[in-house]
Amino acid sequence: MEDYKQEFINFLLKTGALQVFEDSSKDRSLKSKRLSSWFVNIGDFNDGKSSGALANFYADTIINSGVDVDNLYGIPDKMVGFASPVAIAMARKGKNVAWCFSRKDEKTHGEATNLAPVDRAKKLLVGRIPKENQSICQIDDVFTAGDANKLMPFGQLC
Repeated sequence: MEDYKQEFINFLLKTGALQVFEDSSKDRSLKSKRLSSWFVNIGDFNDGKSSGALANFYADTIINSGVDVDNLYGIPDKMVGFASPVAIAMARKGKNVAWCFSRKDEKTHGEATNLAPVDRAKKLLVGRIPKENQSICQIDDVFTAGDANKLMPFGQLC
């Protein structure tokens, strides 16, 4: 196992964010409706030090994946505020990427006033708008069923 993966596991164990239940009556119900005997609570990383460490682990994972990423997308709601720190961590490691997340409501003022249809994405996203043919890495806190689909294909934003 690569060092960064082992360090991440140790970090999760040390912080108590990784919970393993030996008694099946304490298993957690996941969004996919499956029961799991282990659970990682990313919500426990809610200060500068732990969030920075977590952002570094995400950055290491993305960089070491071998996938050429152009943009990070923070999945609503929990990861909206996390795309930026991961982008910062990646930049410190030599890979500068953009980040964005979806607005809760379509923006109708400021830079979103009188936009041409081709610029409609500015009403829907905060951060750098992905360009056609760029790769987008979704930042999420869980991957159970692999069915997260919070970002429309770029062509549908225009």
